[in-house]
Amino acid sequence: MMKKLKLFILAVLISNTAYSQYSKLQNFAAKIKVDYPYGDLLFDGTFLYGMSSVGGADGLGLIFRVKPDGSELKILLEFTGDNGSFPNGGLISDGTFLYGMTRRGGRKEMGVIFKIKTDGTGYLTLLSFTGINGSNPQGSLISDGSFLYGMTYDGGKSDFGVIFKIKRNGTGFLKLLDFTGENGTNPTGSLLSDGTFLYGMTPVGGLNALGNIFRILPDGTEFTDIYDFSGLDGSHPTGTLITDNTFLYGMASEDGTIGYGAVFKILPDGSEYEQIYDFESPSDPRGTLIAEGTTLYGMIPIDGTNGRGTLFKIKTNGTGFFKPVKLAGGIGASPYGSLLFTNPE
Repeated sequence: MMKKLKLFILAVLISNTAYSQYSKLQNFAAKIKVDYPYGDLLFDGTFLYGMSSVGGADGLGLIFRVKPDGSELKILLEFTGDNGSFPNGGLISDGTFLYGMTRRGGRKEMGVIFKIKTDGTGYLTLLSFTGINGSNPQGSLISDGSFLYGMTYDGGKSDFGVIFKIKRNGTGFLKLLDFTGENGTNPTGSLLSDGTFLYGMTPVGGLNALGNIFRILPDGTEFTDIYDFSGLDGSHPTGTLITDNTFLYGMASEDGTIGYGAVFKILPDGSEYEQIYDFESPSDPRGTLIAEGTTLYGMIPIDGTNGRGTLFKIKTNGTGFFKPVKLAGGIGASPYGSLLFTNPE
């Protein structure tokens, strides 16, 4: 029997076996004040979990869950400021708790790291950012089972952001790196681990101030700027890198050969950089790619044909570019997060 794959995005469900099967799961604003969900969804086999950057009783954002068929939408937490505000990334899970970050709120209004149980109980602020240890995180956390790792957009010695790690109980916080400009500036995405190194990107740092790709060991040593964007090869990378265990893949939001951004791949040592696709019209590619076999899937918030954005897929060798769904006002517009695969029976 052919395996059926479903792709999820906040308020969006499509099937890659029949692209006409697009269906809107939730019109959030019509039921409950859930506005501007910028991050990614998390699926635990039963529920999809996500956050909205604005919304809730105080308009400071919230955490929600919903079943994949769109039923049982529940607000798990409404941010109030003291416990965080304006989340921008996604959630991760250890099977008991969900972990995430907010851009603002907390003790110094510079953002927090938090955990909460999947039923909405047990909320705990693990850390309030204070500036020197980072501020304004905009990506998501990752975990190696013992530590959580992440980045902040601002803060640190130069106020260009930091890389950090912290234990899941909130102890053991360690700043691994201060971004200084030349080694990167204001990261907006998340880190990627290959089991040895952590990899990431910054949108305006590096040698040419057009963005860079870097790697660092989890103890903070052996930082290497492995690639600096220069314009014709793309610039201002956003989102998070992914890997197929050979290449790293990502997107540059601007420039490239045509000038509207690019999809690229590169080896983990920084060699064999290749633009596998140049967007041909205003696109502003953001978010993170996902992979299924040799096919990459992603989204762009602007599409030249209707300006509302589109989903796309492309082979890892750069062939087969295709837009299965073009968004319009009634079904969603300007996607900034990432897609999520599930494998229903």
